[in-house]
Amino acid sequence: MEIPRLSDTASPPGPGRIVWLASYPKSGNTWVRFVLGHLLGQAKSNGNINELAIRDGISSDRADFDDIVGVNAADLPDDAVERLRPRVYEVLSREARNKLFLKAHDAYTLTPVAEPLFPLQATYRVIHIVRNPLDVAVSWAHHYGVGMDQAVRELCDPDHALSAHPACLNEQLRQRLLNWSGHAASWLAAPLPGVTVRYEDMLAEPFAIFANIARFCGIEATSEAIELAVRASRFDTLKKLEAEGHFRETYYSAARFFRKGRAGDWRETLSREHAALIVAKHRTMMLELGYADAVAEVETLAAAFPNPH
Repeated sequence: MEIPRLSDTASPPGPGRIVWLASYPKSGNTWVRFVLGHLLGQAKSNGNINELAIRDGISSDRADFDDIVGVNAADLPDDAVERLRPRVYEVLSREARNKLFLKAHDAYTLTPVAEPLFPLQATYRVIHIVRNPLDVAVSWAHHYGVGMDQAVRELCDPDHALSAHPACLNEQLRQRLLNWSGHAASWLAAPLPGVTVRYEDMLAEPFAIFANIARFCGIEATSEAIELAVRASRFDTLKKLEAEGHFRETYYSAARFFRKGRAGDWRETLSREHAALIVAKHRTMMLELGYADAVAEVETLAAAFPNPH
């Protein structure tokens, strides 16, 4: 499968107004939304971290669903909600005056009636953000306040979903993630006009990557504006602002949202066993997305220090 790149803008945009910012959780979606918030003039310079990212919302917003459908999602089974979600996106797209940038953690799946959850009719384009799953596992454990055993298990669970606990009312609708590889594969194969961006490339070349993202999304921005947006969204800046005021996207069990924001943190945190489990499960997709060096490193360590059990 050939991975679409940011330089490949030949495919025309879709007929809708929604730009899906699609990613497995803890892959850099929030960073992209902070930069877009500045580029689109939504960020406010008042020092409040909650008013810097683009505020168009998330695809799993329960309030949007309830308002548009006219029925509380809490009164419907998850499968019924999922059948209605494409209609919600079509309404959001139709009523939007400008492009609507919606965060999406769901995998690209079909509803129970075999309809795409994310309809082409509502779509302008897709920015699909991926990150090395070894680092995702570390960020996942810290963000959700779980042990590394659980974090690795959930990254490898093809049935894993967010906000899927029937015993409590979640602020968001159920989001079927699949496992890390399944999530990535679903968006790579999605019949929507989109590109794939790696978190590691955003770290290495932030100006070039975000300039291309802006161009791909039809955002008119000067080089100076992009430079300012990238600088204002630096990790150390966001971390400092979070320390001065609570970030509303911080999970209730997490001490903070912005922890390290770097590539390769897995080397200091993951055990050889956890790293080997992730690579064994996701090797094919890691190679496809350009993480061959990490795969080779983990497999070399596993061969040099075999599990005595």
